[in-house]
Amino acid sequence: MNPQEVQQTADKLEKVAERGDVDTVAKELHDMAPDDRKAIAAKIKEDQKEKSSDGLPKLEFYDTGDVKSAKKHTVLDDTNTKYDIATGNKTEMKRDTWDGRSETETFDPNTGKETSETIINTDGSYVQRTFNPNTGYFRTEQSQSADGKVVRVEGNELSGDLTMIEFDKQGRVAETSGEDFTTRKFHYDENGKLDQIDGKLGHWDRSTDANGKTAWTNKNTGAVWHGEFNVDKSGDLHFKTANGTSHTFNPGDVAAKG
Repeated sequence: MNPQEVQQTADKLEKVAERGDVDTVAKELHDMAPDDRKAIAAKIKEDQKEKSSDGLPKLEFYDTGDVKSAKKHTVLDDTNTKYDIATGNKTEMKRDTWDGRSETETFDPNTGKETSETIINTDGSYVQRTFNPNTGYFRTEQSQSADGKVVRVEGNELSGDLTMIEFDKQGRVAETSGEDFTTRKFHYDENGKLDQIDGKLGHWDRSTDANGKTAWTNKNTGAVWHGEFNVDKSGDLHFKTANGTSHTFNPGDVAAKG
């Protein structure tokens, strides 16, 4: 490119950046011939020094002329976006808002797909999400409220189903919800032992006889199961019978597995 073409291209890309589309600027520069890219990057840096524009982000460049980062300040927030030198794709975007909230997104440098998102609020609550870097499909979400309650949601990319697991302040599973929105609720005694379950099969109560043997009685049907229930961190409900046979109920399952 001759000097006039360099100036024209730099002006065009600056206007694109002012509109908030630095991703396009980064990709267009990355796809240019090395000498043209370096010349245009140098011109944009020169323009940033000579003229002030509230709309133009502060662009930083690698030695190759590729966009390294873009910083933007407004009265509402400060945004810092980072880019990959090898692909020109965005790898991270961090936004700090006027009210103290922090938002961070990460991206796969090869596919350009979002891989994670984290939002942290001033009251200590947060949300963390993960995504498949190849498809962008939702994988997991974990959130914590200001009072310490934690909820985790897991996505099944093949079926499109979601599983929800809610934890109490002690980190114990309090509630689960499966693919068909079947809900189970769990209650614990003063010693932290699981003693009540509410689900699609009804309400179950735990009891122990004089010999220390455990039984679970279904309040709705009168059924008595001799053995022990426990729930793991994945929300799977396990029952081990008195004779050692084990069964597993995943969130949403009605019939036992195993």
